[in-house]
Amino acid sequence: MHSLTKLEPVVAVVLVLALVMSPMRREYRPGALIGVALIAAVNGTPGPDLTKHILKFGLYYQDIAVFILMGLLVWEIHSNRLWSFYSRGIGRALVFFALLSVGWWVFTLYRTGSVEGIAINHAANFGSQFLYVAILTPLFAGAMQRSQTRSAMFVVVGAWSIVLSTAVIFGALHPGSVTNLLLHVIKVRQSTTAVTRLYVDAEDLIAVVLMFGWAFVLTAREKRVRQFAVVVTLFALVAMAMLETRASYFGGAGGMIVAAVVYLRLRDWRVALRRLGIGVVACGIIILGLYIVAPQVKVTQALGQVATRAASSVGAAGSSNQVTSTVAVREFELQLLEQRLGNSYMLGLGFVDPRDQYDPNLPFGTIENSDVGLFNVVMTEGVVGTVLYYLSILLTTFMLIVRARAMPESRRGYAAGALGACVMTLITSLTLVSFFGPTGISTVAAAIGVGAVMVAEEPLMEIRADRLSVGRLSEPDLLNV
Repeated sequence: MHSLTKLEPVVAVVLVLALVMSPMRREYRPGALIGVALIAAVNGTPGPDLTKHILKFGLYYQDIAVFILMGLLVWEIHSNRLWSFYSRGIGRALVFFALLSVGWWVFTLYRTGSVEGIAINHAANFGSQFLYVAILTPLFAGAMQRSQTRSAMFVVVGAWSIVLSTAVIFGALHPGSVTNLLLHVIKVRQSTTAVTRLYVDAEDLIAVVLMFGWAFVLTAREKRVRQFAVVVTLFALVAMAMLETRASYFGGAGGMIVAAVVYLRLRDWRVALRRLGIGVVACGIIILGLYIVAPQVKVTQALGQVATRAASSVGAAGSSNQVTSTVAVREFELQLLEQRLGNSYMLGLGFVDPRDQYDPNLPFGTIENSDVGLFNVVMTEGVVGTVLYYLSILLTTFMLIVRARAMPESRRGYAAGALGACVMTLITSLTLVSFFGPTGISTVAAAIGVGAVMVAEEPLMEIRADRLSVGRLSEPDLLNV
């Protein structure tokens, strides 16, 4: 029976793969596989919770999903001979940053074992997410060069995000439902109001999908692509609102605003602004109609609660009451962590697993804390490690802004989405672990990688008809399968 339980995650992933791959054309299958592996890496597959099942040597099934994702990315690069991306420009910079980050990680691992006496496998497992980002970022950048691979991955992830968003919305309005099978709810904050707040692993994926979906709504010329993006964006937007994470409200708004300012200044900005205006007016009419026609309906009450939650963000930021302000709680926890860090700001404390050194003065006895964002890296790898950790996302963000005016039309949707995702991550990472926690690192690395491809100096690799014996296909053709 125990062995059957261990096989459940594998069976779930295989069923999802069979469902996705069966109707898909051959040239799109690598991207679809990468999309499914990405969903599994962020614990978004249906069935068993991949973060709760330990396989061996302290590795969870989620770690295996990340390894599979890495393998698929390497296979895509190798099979299509895309290694030249790393020989110049931003590709070479990403590899250099990755090597620096991996080198510092290895040094921190050695120091943790030799100085602190922590078991090497405990330390490696404890700091694994910091290693994953360094490896995944350049791999995604290399693997996303073919348009067929990109479009397939985005369609698979976007389509599944609709399912996850629906589960979030339904679960927030009707807690205790069967949506737990899809969402893998971490925690539920019970409420007597219309919306029950859920803490779910899917939030990181939905947030990044929202940034890309919104960008394609404004920039895509193909009607099929735009229609698909509208559906994805609407579901993701409502789901993010229902999750009531105020840092995500700020981050998402910041990402959208920066991407709009940068990319709506291009020649088609009037078209994009018209689409944006139509969307805002339509949403306003729907919301106003709900308040007038059915003010007591649960959906209407939920909208009011979300609006109140968003409006309270400013007041909560300046409050010192830990009962009403999560910012005050975070400040208190940060003070405790700073006391534990002491004079080790530059190098950090290492990957000190609470299994080996439990500190009763810290929340849950560990130097890892989901409320302090980037300070998790400072605690473990110090200021040096934190700077190295942020180099890739900072460079990609800068290049997406600098090269916006020269961005070809075919890349603009991806570029605007990647910029929005990067800016959002930079903002939310101050207090959230979406850039550091194991459930979000893959989506952030994917966004950085896609953004890097968009600003690459060399032309994007396109599939060759003579290699696959098929005619050249455009990205929107995938929506016909």
